[in-house]
Amino acid sequence: MRQLNVREVPGKHAYDLSHLFSAVHQLAPRIKGPAVVAVKSTVRVGTAPRVRDLLHEFAPAGDAIEVAWNPEFLRESFAIEDTLRPDRLVLGFDAEHSWAEAVLRQCFEKIIEAGTPTIVTDWATAELAKASANAFLATKISFINAVAEVCEASGADVNTLADILGHDVRIGRRGMRPGLGFGAGCLPKDIRGFMARAG
Repeated sequence: MRQLNVREVPGKHAYDLSHLFSAVHQLAPRIKGPAVVAVKSTVRVGTAPRVRDLLHEFAPAGDAIEVAWNPEFLRESFAIEDTLRPDRLVLGFDAEHSWAEAVLRQCFEKIIEAGTPTIVTDWATAELAKASANAFLATKISFINAVAEVCEASGADVNTLADILGHDVRIGRRGMRPGLGFGAGCLPKDIRGFMARAG
């Protein structure tokens, strides 16, 4: 199987990881004993091994540091609610049954005990989770806006049509409102980054 080249030169649409790596370089000298570094940044897949390698190289604790990937799924205007009561928790690790998993399960104990679906996976899957979710949401928004144009041309009611479509559990109604499209920071950035990495 072909291995991802995580040291490739990023294109103009790739994620800008300079702030992440700057934070890692600033954090590393301060880690003097065993530690878990949980990263929440949305990144291109293949970033976690680079973070681990940098920490192992530059931190006094060296190989006693484990890296976990814990993407956030915050909706605009619902950051506190989504932090305290997320709809899912993703924990990505380099190996099964790692010490990092035990530490993160302890950190999220109340959230897990509340019944939050908790998915434990590998780094790559956890790294892809946020960008994939945002790419799907952007697709859903773009789809209903395209349908809205057809409705406008044909005299159909897009909101009623969205209700009809939304009753199919495979589709769902949430997030399917016609409007101006999508913008802000995350969706456009994540789509560009996702496409750049896929390329």
